[in-house]
Amino acid sequence: MEWVFAIPDNYDDFDKFKLVNFPGGLYAVATSKDTDEDCNVTREQICKWVTESGCFELSTEENDTTILYTMVHVLTPKIFKEKMGYHLSDNFVPIVAI
Repeated sequence: MEWVFAIPDNYDDFDKFKLVNFPGGLYAVATSKDTDEDCNVTREQICKWVTESGCFELSTEENDTTILYTMVHVLTPKIFKEKMGYHLSDNFVPIVAI
């Protein structure tokens, strides 16, 4: 998987960016408002769903070959926050199939 960012044609400070090898993996994802409280509640709900699913477990060092971390990705542009008052974020929780 590779995330690509749109950069203006006249941008010349590429030293800020680097390509990072990301091992990938399986994640449960849900979208929330981009506030600490909403992201935390959403991650808790994801974990509850995973635990109760009967077909997935939360990824741990014991059950996954790769150490994966919970991640958040803001997916709305600046104009969205200006109009709505908040951003939206995807909350990624690493899981494994059982």
